[in-house]
Amino acid sequence: MFGYTGDYTFVSGENYSTSVPFVQMRAVQAVVGTLLVPLSFAMCQALRMPLVSVWLAAVFVTLENAFIGIARLNVLDNMLLVASAGAVSAFAVVERMHTKQRICTSHIVMLGLALALLLKYRH
Repeated sequence: MFGYTGDYTFVSGENYSTSVPFVQMRAVQAVVGTLLVPLSFAMCQALRMPLVSVWLAAVFVTLENAFIGIARLNVLDNMLLVASAGAVSAFAVVERMHTKQRICTSHIVMLGLALALLLKYRH
């Protein structure tokens, strides 16, 4: 990613080499972290929560300071949170479609992709 070959070991307290594009790597984490807010909004809507609860959940995720700390300390946790929210959202949509006796193939594919991402980042 961004020219990083994986040959640099990140030792605590050392300065980064010029061959490590850490600014770009952190920028990806920042973008992924910002996706968590609209995804949590969509997830609450998919779970058929009341509109006030949907907005409150999105505001709470926006104002949560722990996500900032997670993004700075552990690089993969943002991606894991977004993949988890995506998997729950996709499952809620598929379950809602299942009760209406119409399941779209694209929803099943999205659920499979979300679960694959979740497992990829988890293990």
